[in-house]
Amino acid sequence: MVDSLFVTYNQLAPGTIEELSKKDGSGTIKASDNPLEIIDSILDENIETLKAGSKSFTTEDYLRIYALQTKVNEVWDNIGDNLIQIYGGKDKSKWKKSIDSDLKEWKASSSLSMWKSLDIYLEDRDLELGAFDNNTSFFMALDSFVSKASKKSDGEIISSSSYEDFKTFSEFWSSKVLDDWNNYIVDADVLTSSQIASIDGKVDTWGDKSEPFPTSLLIIFGIALIAIIGLITALIIK
Repeated sequence: MVDSLFVTYNQLAPGTIEELSKKDGSGTIKASDNPLEIIDSILDENIETLKAGSKSFTTEDYLRIYALQTKVNEVWDNIGDNLIQIYGGKDKSKWKKSIDSDLKEWKASSSLSMWKSLDIYLEDRDLELGAFDNNTSFFMALDSFVSKASKKSDGEIISSSSYEDFKTFSEFWSSKVLDDWNNYIVDADVLTSSQIASIDGKVDTWGDKSEPFPTSLLIIFGIALIAIIGLITALIIK
């Protein structure tokens, strides 16, 4: 709703702004048509909903909300002054202070909720990345996790445990980060496109290192090794 209002009023020509602001003596359109009241009310409602911590919200929901508030803040920075000029009347300073404050609080609440939900989502899947609460720390946590896991796989060629770890992370990475959540993650700068590409390359390397040899291939290698040892022994005896 807030986003739709911003898009609509962002399309107003400069001349239209001046014309609308003169519709009555105060420079304010009647209250029922005032988008500032609607915006302020919706922001308050969103903030209260986030603070209440609805159990029905998924991690994707929190990502969507965080991405939306990022976009709304950007649009408000561009057209907020125009909306206040048109609809603020004698209370322009009051409206600006109120909505700026609400947007700041919405950003803080949506950020806290989103990062917390993402952390819980990963913990529930036994993916312990360490602490993160912003773009930089999240990228570093992912990069460190994948790099360490990939290095660990170097010494476990015969073991399948590293490959199981890889499959768990790869499922999250491929189905969520690269697919279901991708637009929200990029739009909200949870991860940038270049950061995603960097991690993606390391995930591919980890997968190549962690995949164990098939048992049948190990048996063939074992038989071949025994044959070679037997041949060398026979030559030495001769």
